[in-house]
Amino acid sequence: MGLSVEDRLDIYDLFPRYCQYVDNGRAAEWVNLFAEDGCFEIIGQMTLQGARQLGGMPAMLAERSGGKWRHQITDIMIDASPSDDAAHVGASGLVTDWNDGGRAIMFANYQGALSKIDGRWRIARLTAAMLTD
Repeated sequence: MGLSVEDRLDIYDLFPRYCQYVDNGRAAEWVNLFAEDGCFEIIGQMTLQGARQLGGMPAMLAERSGGKWRHQITDIMIDASPSDDAAHVGASGLVTDWNDGGRAIMFANYQGALSKIDGRWRIARLTAAMLTD
C-alpha cells in the first residue's frame, strides 16, 4: 500500500496551515487540524490533548510572544501505514522571535501520526523533541 499523490499533497498542506493558524491566533482552525482526541506534546514541557486543551495554545503563544513568534515546519517526510487512513510524519521545526530581529528561539524534531477522518487528514498525535545545547 502507499499514499496517493492527493493524500501526500493534503498532508503537506496541513503543516503550513498549522504554522499560520497557531501564529495568527486562529485557534478554532488550528484545533480543527487535529483529530477529536488529538494530542500535541513538547517532550518534557507540555502535553495538550483534545479540543479544549489544544484551543488554548494559540492564545498562550500570542501572550508569550506579543504575536511576533513565527513557526516553520520543513523537511516533511511522510510514510504510509498499513491502513489507507493512517500515515506517519517526521519534520523539522523552527520558531523565530521577531521581537528580537528574527532570532531563532527553538528548533525541534517532530514525529507524528495522522488519521484520515471523513476524507480529511488530521493530526492524531504530534510530538516535538527540542534540540538543546
